[in-house]
Amino acid sequence: MFVLVIYLGIFALMPPDGFWTTDNGNKYLQVVGLVESGYRSAEIQWPGLIYDPDFELKPIPDLFAVVQDGKMVSVFPPYFAILSSFFYLLFGLKGLYLMPLISGLLIVYAVKRFCDLLDLDSRVATVAMLLTAFGSPVFFYSFTFWEHGPTVALALWGLFWLLQYLFQEKRRFLVLAMVLLIIPCYLREEMGLLLIIAVGFLLLTGRGKQLLKEKIVIVVLSGALMSLPYFLMNLLYFQNPLGFHLSANFDGGLDPISHLGERIEVFYNLFISSCREPSLSWVLAGIVLLFLLLLYVTRGRTRRILAVVFMIYLVLYTGIVLFAFLEKRLNLIHINGFFAATPYLFLLLMPRDRKTSDRTGQRSRMVANLLLVTVLLFSLFYSMLTSMTGSSGFHWGNRFLLILYPIMIVLLCYRFGLKWDSLQIFRPKALIVGVVLLSAVLLQAVSVRFLHDTKAFFRDFNLFLLLNGLFVH
Repeated sequence: MFVLVIYLGIFALMPPDGFWTTDNGNKYLQVVGLVESGYRSAEIQWPGLIYDPDFELKPIPDLFAVVQDGKMVSVFPPYFAILSSFFYLLFGLKGLYLMPLISGLLIVYAVKRFCDLLDLDSRVATVAMLLTAFGSPVFFYSFTFWEHGPTVALALWGLFWLLQYLFQEKRRFLVLAMVLLIIPCYLREEMGLLLIIAVGFLLLTGRGKQLLKEKIVIVVLSGALMSLPYFLMNLLYFQNPLGFHLSANFDGGLDPISHLGERIEVFYNLFISSCREPSLSWVLAGIVLLFLLLLYVTRGRTRRILAVVFMIYLVLYTGIVLFAFLEKRLNLIHINGFFAATPYLFLLLMPRDRKTSDRTGQRSRMVANLLLVTVLLFSLFYSMLTSMTGSSGFHWGNRFLLILYPIMIVLLCYRFGLKWDSLQIFRPKALIVGVVLLSAVLLQAVSVRFLHDTKAFFRDFNLFLLLNGLFVH
């Protein structure tokens, strides 16, 4: 209820008539095109067409829109715009943000259900929910007109029902899981990687040929039936069964040698980037690695002291990111590595005390292992396959890996908070953990305030252009 009240309050305060970035505006123009054409076309209207029939002055670059049959269309898949258009018709511009808001709340509730699967104390589950809601980029994307929130919400619930099927083997759970895992692929192509990982889990677990046949039949049928609308709608709106988004991301073509040569920079963009200067980002990450190595080779009192110093360092790390962010807002394009927004998730890589290592049952360990493998495989696959375009941008945290934040928060609580008493609230180390987490919440709060200010600026800027005849609405 607390999360709901805060989210609704922020939702009410966010300006609806200004966008965070051009991607959001592009998708809004898709919505308008769909509504005005009665869903027959996703064309983006170009008011200057009468003066520029050949689109030589096309206002949207080729990376984001293409000209086809004398019409300008977005390269983005139309499905998010189609879903958003219904809220737009009912509630106007404010309605565009209802789906991200609802998705944020569903993500938070999904975290609770994963904690239940891991048999975590209800109070520990509450901590996980609050961290997801206010201590991760989920906070930011719950108020941004982008498909990332809905994509993650659907995928998380798909994973949840897949795990339920693995334990209970009820056919309806598998059908529901497949539906919820396939729909995100409509919205974000990289979710196909998660689908592949999930199907791999499905086929490699369980016993019996009959059960395996059932799994294969459901996977193949659901995949075939749900892929058909995807190809048909792409043909309808783009005359291309695969759409344009993937080809736009690899606009320079796919040269395997150059692609492989970009992997270090892609890895840096996805995980390391935390400051304007890459050298400083590498140094900060290197110090984290050094701490972790020392923690694994030390024992007893020495390890405990190192753990405290490491947590203090994470507060400093958070402060450096915050300073870089506040120094110049455009620095955001350089500080959106995965861990820059959530330095406390480095705690997940720390060794766990033996006292807490055997307190869970077989089901909990299996769930934790599957979630951990999901994080590792998704990170690996995406890092190896994505283009440079798909590893950077003007966003908060890492939107391409957004689904990993709630999963890693659940795993963090599983590793260090199996029982509420094990958190040792009144001990110095626990107090430092609290400071680390609160600093992360502060970081997310600043990002949401920046989101508000950016949207307000573009709203006022667009109004200025409109009133001065410099913009045609």
